[in-house]
Amino acid sequence: MKALRQLLITAVAAFAALVLVSPTRADYVASPEEVRALRAKLARSPPKPADYAAQPYPGAKFDADCSADQTAPRQPSAAVYCFYTRDSVDTVRAFVKGAGKPKNGVSVTVEEGSVSVDGVVKTSNVTVITYWTNRSTMAFYESFPADPPPAADLIAPLYPGATYDKECSAKKNLDAKGNPKWRQVWCYVAEAPAQTINKAFDSEITSTSRRGVQVDLVEVSRTPPVTQIQYWLTTAPPKTTAPSQSNGSSVAATSPKPDLPAASASAPAPAEQDVAKQTKDTINKLRGLFGK
Repeated sequence: MKALRQLLITAVAAFAALVLVSPTRADYVASPEEVRALRAKLARSPPKPADYAAQPYPGAKFDADCSADQTAPRQPSAAVYCFYTRDSVDTVRAFVKGAGKPKNGVSVTVEEGSVSVDGVVKTSNVTVITYWTNRSTMAFYESFPADPPPAADLIAPLYPGATYDKECSAKKNLDAKGNPKWRQVWCYVAEAPAQTINKAFDSEITSTSRRGVQVDLVEVSRTPPVTQIQYWLTTAPPKTTAPSQSNGSSVAATSPKPDLPAASASAPAPAEQDVAKQTKDTINKLRGLFGK
């Protein structure tokens, strides 16, 4: 059930990404005049890093023609910014997965391409970096809480040393929109293998949402080990509660023990029984001697 839910969420997220930022999603057909006007505007005022929420690739050049072609049919809700460099695709992809990774829901693609103006290729064999932005998505990310919630709000335990992940939290809350089962999602990151972290939670927490929360673990990296911990909080109240330590102690104190032979409180101990028997025998012998 957990795997099916995660698959559905992934599918919804993928669809949302297509709707918001896909390069093939453009319902409006812009006129050549609109494209040229936008190209001139972008050439005069190229985008700043804040416009695409990422650190720019060192030495990359802005491509106003590509940006205008992709942005014009998506206005006013979205904008696309193209850059190009002579560096290899692998080098650039490593950068955008690391220091240059976009935030605030911005997507980035890196591929081989060329620089064209009005359909005429001016520069070939370059690496094209394209940032796909959506204004409403970026606004949602920017307004999302920068600080983590109180640990008690997570219901499930907070893994020791885990740090709050705002970007993931905002993304997962967008993914959960439209599903009435979930009211909030919080993400954390821990530098430990998923298998190790899994041992910190009981199976009910990681496989069901009966306590009002379900914990999903996502492996971010194996070397070094980095795991994303997602707390999915339900809209419905908990159906079960976590066993407290006092309850556990109570159960342990009243748990049945193996049956042992119990001596009656009024019965003498074996040693006392031997002494009494010997005394009685002695008295009987004396009575025999004295004829009594």
